[in-house]
Amino acid sequence: IDRSKFTFFVLVWIIGSFTIPFIQQIIGLQFNPTILVFSGFIGYFLLGVYLMQTKTKPWLAYLMFAWGITVALVGDWMVNLYAAPDLNGFFHQYLFFPVVIAAGSLFILLTAIPNNKFENHNIINRVIHWIGQNTLPIYLIHIMILELVGGGYLGIAITDYSFNPLLAVPILAIVTFTISALIIYPLKKIPYVSRIIG
Repeated sequence: IDRSKFTFFVLVWIIGSFTIPFIQQIIGLQFNPTILVFSGFIGYFLLGVYLMQTKTKPWLAYLMFAWGITVALVGDWMVNLYAAPDLNGFFHQYLFFPVVIAAGSLFILLTAIPNNKFENHNIINRVIHWIGQNTLPIYLIHIMILELVGGGYLGIAITDYSFNPLLAVPILAIVTFTISALIIYPLKKIPYVSRIIG
């Protein structure tokens, strides 16, 4: 696919990620969203490939990351203050425009870290390298772990609102990521299983 078509597809997905939730949840009009956008999270894969082929100034990535986080926080605060409680979390949905912009900007910043940054730190270098090679299987299993942790099946329930979200969200993310990685690590040692999970 040429660059112009690729740009078009990514823009359609990003615009759709903003308009679809707005139309369905705010206006209340229900329809099949796949007529306008790629199906859900597949757009993130496209965005990742697209951004890897795009040169972006670091200051712009920092600015867009801050903008996305700010819009999500202020938007949710305004919704809780003035709108219906059932719209709580509307502005930080995974496919909502500010979150897509923040995630894409963070991706740019992380991929801009020089490869030799951690060469003198052998253990850190190996851990980062392993994580980089196993992001897909970790991603594929993390939702199950998220449900287990949030549902209290591991003896304690941690959700976004278990306590102050400023602490609960990063703790939930770290716990989910760590458990997911610890499950994937031994599975990758099994020859046939490692080929299946990526």
